[in-house]
Amino acid sequence: MPSSQAIKGNQNQQLSIDTVHLHTSPERALQKTMIHDLLVLIYKRIPDEGVKNQDFNLDPPVEIKNKLNFNNAFRYRKIFNGVIPTSQKIDDTLSDFERSELLVKSVSDSYQKIAIDFDFMPPSNDATRGETSGDKILLQLEQQITHQIEGDPEFQSKEYTRETVTVFVQALIYYCLELCKVLEKPEE
Repeated sequence: MPSSQAIKGNQNQQLSIDTVHLHTSPERALQKTMIHDLLVLIYKRIPDEGVKNQDFNLDPPVEIKNKLNFNNAFRYRKIFNGVIPTSQKIDDTLSDFERSELLVKSVSDSYQKIAIDFDFMPPSNDATRGETSGDKILLQLEQQITHQIEGDPEFQSKEYTRETVTVFVQALIYYCLELCKVLEKPEE
């Protein structure tokens, strides 16, 4: 509730009003149906052959903060703090998918391809072999998944905002990170 107070001085009077800004982040707006719809857009692009016939191990993760620090992903460490609730909803929603591990494998495979591309870039001031920031790789992965979703004809018929897609993609990457399928594990 806004409050106001009068400030009096020499022959003048100013009114100071404290305003209250209510902000509903797009992360809070993500419902299970939205998450399901967006997961479908990724799942349907998984090739029928090859990937779907392979087993994919979902071992317990290492501590997330250590993994992000190890990979120099400090920007995403802050971003991921805001998407944890959506990541938990993704976990709940994935039970609706037969062989849901394929979604995680799809993200993991994309990560692997991006990581290889960054490792084999010619040395430069901002990206040399073994010194590429995890933030750069995660940003590239986020952009790739976002492009995949937004390029789908079914997405065009939905009325999801760019912010909703961004939060979803970041939460999906975080979910895969929790399962140790994105970024490198710290050496024990």
